[in-house]
Formats: sequence, structure tokens, C-alpha cells
Amino acid sequence: MSRLKTAVKAALDAAGLWSVLRYAQPKYHRPLGRLALARAGNFAAPSAASRESLALAYAEFGRLQLACDLLHEAVASCDKALSASRDCALAYFARGRARRLLGFRREACEDFKRAAELGLEPAALRASACAAVAEGLLMNFDDPESLEAVGRWCGKAIELDCEQPDYYVLAGHALRYAGKTAQSEAMWASGIEMQRSLAQRRGLDRLGRRIIGGTWLASLGNTACLDFYLKMRHLQPRPQGKPVVVASKGSPASRLTLVGLWESEIELIESAAALGLSDQDARLLQDDIWAVAGLDGRPRSFFPAALGVQRRWEAEGRPPLLRLPDELRARGRALLKELGLPAGAWFVCLHVREPGYWKSIDLDHPTVRDADIDTYLDAVRAITERGGWVVRIGDSSMKPLPPMERVVDFAHHPLKSEWMDVFLCADCRFFVGTASGPCAVAPAFGVPAALTNWTPVGHLMWYKNIIGITKLFWSSEQRRHLSIAELFALGLGYQEYRRPYERAGVSVRDNTPEEIKELVLEMLERLEGRAAYAAEDQRRHEDYHRALAEHDGIPAGRLGRDFLRRHEFLVAAGASVDAAV
Repeated sequence: MSRLKTAVKAALDAAGLWSVLRYAQPKYHRPLGRLALARAGNFAAPSAASRESLALAYAEFGRLQLACDLLHEAVASCDKALSASRDCALAYFARGRARRLLGFRREACEDFKRAAELGLEPAALRASACAAVAEGLLMNFDDPESLEAVGRWCGKAIELDCEQPDYYVLAGHALRYAGKTAQSEAMWASGIEMQRSLAQRRGLDRLGRRIIGGTWLASLGNTACLDFYLKMRHLQPRPQGKPVVVASKGSPASRLTLVGLWESEIELIESAAALGLSDQDARLLQDDIWAVAGLDGRPRSFFPAALGVQRRWEAEGRPPLLRLPDELRARGRALLKELGLPAGAWFVCLHVREPGYWKSIDLDHPTVRDADIDTYLDAVRAITERGGWVVRIGDSSMKPLPPMERVVDFAHHPLKSEWMDVFLCADCRFFVGTASGPCAVAPAFGVPAALTNWTPVGHLMWYKNIIGITKLFWSSEQRRHLSIAELFALGLGYQEYRRPYERAGVSVRDNTPEEIKELVLEMLERLEGRAAYAAEDQRRHEDYHRALAEHDGIPAGRLGRDFLRRHEFLVAAGASVDAAV
């Protein structure tokens, strides 16, 4: 809406005229007419039939208001419909949509459930209501009963309307959260196959274009994972035209910085309309982050697809696809000088996840990915004692670092900027971090990474220059730590939320300062060409990859040498012999 139109509307609101004049528009004439006739009919001859007609008229009018973004008015109209008839399925459906847009997701879920139970017609609309119930229940993704219910409602939606790829996506998410990785991949594959079939039927495949869905821009880490997607395009024998990224100018600067660095690989637009496509057609050409068609055309979930692409990329000796342009490198190094780093100094970029950035999600669904920055201080000193600097990135909600020589707490620095976070990940000697967005940024630039306090155990990052250490998992029933195989057997191989561990009687132990320091020293040795691995170390590494491969894990990266020596039970096929808490 233009500024003039907004000002006129405000003036009319102040005069009390807008609520009258907006209904003078032609699109309101027929619904208003039907509503007037229904009200008159119910007044003249009240009956069950007239009340049903009145309810339907109010519901239809509420749908029109919803289409015009009059959300509160739509809810009010649907309330009137349900006052006339408590069995008006369309009113529940329209009110559910309005409530969901207003942020009342639980109430919306109940409305959609009632609409589906009342037999909302046509069947496609009832399928949409079933899927909306599933989407609402999926908010409780760390509750097994909710996940089972999501599966049931998705099944109903697919039975009613099997040609909606998003229904398969929802079902796949429920299976993934439940730890059923193979089933989730199969469900996502069904959705991709349906998407392909519909695109071919509409002739959209002949356009030779793919649209990178908004899921790739949901976080900095997701955006960094475009690295594997774009590499996959290069490895295809006959790549299609540039993929399209739909991104608004209001996206966070760090994500837009990354997207901008791929300007030669992608086309950036603000809406699908720029391609002459409707939103419905654009959806049929869209690739989302959780599952894509891999190099062989077979639909795969994200992690195995990424591993296959990166392995082939590295086997062919190709350099990193993502590079810092000279201009950004010059800007970044000038700012490093302002931060106190002398010219030519090498530095390590540090990021330790805390619950502040995603606080709204982490409060409802506590994660096991967080760690305490104080346990990294010994590792920080190990770096600075060897002449390096440490630049800690993050956000202002994080616990501040104590003052330390050659350490910059950039998360709390007045010069902090999101584009600089990207530069620091790309220009550091190596990256130290946890399972959070920045850990995907550094490897995309070819920067080695030492990943600590890693969860879930089912995978590390898929680059060859990654070493890491996982958290440990203590069984209160067996009074010992669990192996990777045992965690998969409990459905915890890909679990990153705390409640499923608690239900399984498993507590999560963070890495010790000594373990973190050892991993950092190993990375320094690797970069200096003096890292030594005995035959037993190599065997343990192979056992680690075997344990993952045998349980739907992703055999990528390398567990820290000293960590595996101390906790060899992690990769054992049988029970742990570790007895220390």
C-alpha cells in the first residue's frame, strides 16, 4: 500500500468512515448481498436450514475478509457464523487460517481439526485442513505423541489429495524428528517425485530453471549450505540455467552477504512474479534444504546428498567454490586493524552457541547444542601462546569473555557487524565452534574447522578438513556412557533437543576444557604438517565411520585423536566400558 493510500485510510479511520467505505468496493457486493439475504431469511422464518444458510454466508464473507488481510474482521465474521451454527465446517476453516496468521497457532490447530472432523468440502479443502492440523501439532516436535498424530493427519491429507508435495514434506519432518531417518528420506523422496510429475504435467520442466526455496535462507547456516547445492550444479553433465533465489531486502545482512558472494552462480529476485510464475507454479520448481535430487537424480535427504557432492568435488581436486572478493577482504582486514590485530597476524574465529539468539525456540524446545564459553578459555590461551589471535563472534546476548591478551570479543564490540562475521569465518586460519550456523560458513570457504561439543552424533560436517569431538551421553539405567550404535538404537542419532534424551534416561555431558584444548592443538599440528596418527588411531577413525554408516549416519569428518583414545567406547559395536560420570 502506498504512503498516500495509507494516509487516506488513516484519515478515514479517524473519521469512522473506513469501515463503511471499504465495503463499497465491487468485490464485496455479492458476498454482502448473500449475507443480507441470509440474515433476512433467518429473521423472517428462523429454522435449522436458515441458520445453516446464515452461518455459511458469514463464513464466506469471513474468507473474503481473510483474502483482503482483514484478519480480526475475518475472525469476527466466523464467530458470528458459528453462533448461527456450531457445525459450519467452513467457518472453522476460515477462522483457523485467520488465527494462524495472527499468531494463535494452537487455537488455529483446534479450528482446523474441527473443520476436518465435520467433513469440510470439497475434499481438497478438507485435505488442507488436515495438513494444517499436522503443521500445528508439529510445533511439539520433541513430543512422540504429537509426532505420531502428525503422521496420522498427514496420512489423511495425502489420502484426500495426494498431489500436494508439502503434505509429504510435513510427514517427512515428523519421521525425522522421531528418529526414523530412512522413512523420512523415503517420504521426502515421494514428495519430490510428485513435484516433478506435476511440473512435467504443467510443462514447467521445459523452463530449465530451479528456484532455491526460502528454507535455505532461514538461518546463516542454512544459507552457507548452498555451497553443496551449487557445487552439485557444477558436477551435473548438463546443468540447467542459474538457480533463482527469492530473497527480500529485509533478510539479515549476514545471509544476504553470503548470497551476494554467489552472484555469479545464482539470480537474486524478490518474488516469483519476476519470472512470470504464479506462487503455485514456483513451488513446483522449488528445491528445499531438507531433501534434493542428488547427482544421480535420486531424491536424497540433505546430509547424504551433501556428503556425496563434497566427496566428488574433493576427489576431482576442485578448489572452494566460495571466495572472498578483493573488496570485501580489504574492508575486513582494515577492520581487523581497528580491532587491534597487526598486519599479517593470524587469527582463529571462535563461535560457541548459547540460547540467546534463538531464545523463543530454545525456551520451548531446549537444545543440547549449547555450551559454556568459559570451558574454551584454555584452548584460547593455547592459540595466543603460539602467537595467534582469537576473534569470538556471536550476538550481544552471549556471556562476555574476560579480558585476555590477543583476544577480541567481537560479539560485544561496538564495531560488530553481520557482514564482518562472514569475513571472519572466511579469513581465519581455522574455525573453532559448535553445531550452529557459523560452523557451516567457514568450511564453505575452504577453511579448516575444529568442531566441539557436537550434537547430534549422526554426522559431522561433510568436508575433509573437519575434525571434531561430540558430547558424551550417560545412561542412568546402565550407569555408563553410550556408544554411537546405542544412541541410534534409542532413536537419538540425529536428536539435538533435550527432552527426547530425558525420556530415554540419558544425560548429556559437555566437553571438558582439556578435551577442547586437545582438539585445538591437534588442528594446529595438522596445519603445521606435524600431526602424528598411529595405526590404532586410524583404526579408531575407520571404526567411527563404520559405526555411522551402519546406522544411517553420515561418515564424514574425523573425531579428535585424543578424544577417541580416551573414549574409544563411542565407536565400539558393543557396550561401553566407560564408567566415569
